Amino acid sequence: MNRREFLKRIAVSLSAYDVLWRTTRDFHKSVGNDPLAEVKASPAVVFRANGFEPDPAQLELLLCQDRNILVLWTRQFAGKSQTAATIALHYAMTNLGKRGRGSTTLVFSSALREAVELLRKVRHLRYGLVHQHVPTSGKSWRPRSILKDVKRWQEWGEAGGAANPGGEAKSQRSESILPPEINAVTDAQTTIELENGSRIISLPARSAAVVGYTVDLLILDEAKLIPDDLYKSVRPMLATTGGRMIALTTPLGQRGWFWEAWKQCEEALLRGEPEPYKRFRRTCWDCPRLDRKFVENERRLIGDFWFRQEYLVEFLSPAGAVFRTEDIDRALVSKEEPYHLPWEVT
Repeated sequence: MNRREFLKRIAVSLSAYDVLWRTTRDFHKSVGNDPLAEVKASPAVVFRANGFEPDPAQLELLLCQDRNILVLWTRQFAGKSQTAATIALHYAMTNLGKRGRGSTTLVFSSALREAVELLRKVRHLRYGLVHQHVPTSGKSWRPRSILKDVKRWQEWGEAGGAANPGGEAKSQRSESILPPEINAVTDAQTTIELENGSRIISLPARSAAVVGYTVDLLILDEAKLIPDDLYKSVRPMLATTGGRMIALTTPLGQRGWFWEAWKQCEEALLRGEPEPYKRFRRTCWDCPRLDRKFVENERRLIGDFWFRQEYLVEFLSPAGAVFRTEDIDRALVSKEEPYHLPWEVT
């Protein structure tokens, strides 16, 4: 190898090292300059940023990345809707979809009132993050005070700093005061769209309201009240995106698509096959925040049937049924092994 080839090879090596060094430097610089880097790392940080500490069951669900999830929690266990709202907001902040134009999170609730209430929880979680990036008057924040502070700061930026009480230079406020991951360009009753292109849509469970959506994250709140036809019509929305589905509820008897899905998992478990859904189940005895005396008193007040359904999350036969479902199942004859009467010749 002559001197020229040797120097050329060294130059190539130095060039590759320089590129690697610059890439690493830029990566750490971007992470260091990202004010939401810690929030994006885990949905649990969204909880903590709003003054909440997730329960172990909530934390387990927040960190789960399975595509199909069934959540069966007792009443007032750990805030099913609050956890669903956290997952929806964090997903919209961190996932931009396959084309990088923003993801679509579709949330279904039993009625319009519940749909608006769940999106209100998302809005309050976002306000908690906004509160950390907007100078305020020092009072305890509320949604209205946050909106006033954001508007005041934006008006100051457009006015060239004339309205800034702190006397900052305009050059320091020329960029957007909020990161695009939490800055909302649309904040309506049933829709929140962020500056990064992601949107969260909360709708009542009606089949006519879902035509035309392509979804990256599908959340079914109080899934026991979601009609079977609606569930079957929204599942194809995840086909091209490879998105996720999360269904949260308490039982409502041995009926409906949620019970069928739960039953499929139990049957697959008995056969030793992989379960089609990731399941989370928690009863009243698993919740440290529920007083045991209160729970025992509930058993006496509402009766054993409703207690087992609402607090022990058991799938029971409908109240008032003449025959139990398990008795009917025992009476059915399998086609593979026909039942023969004792006097019949086999």
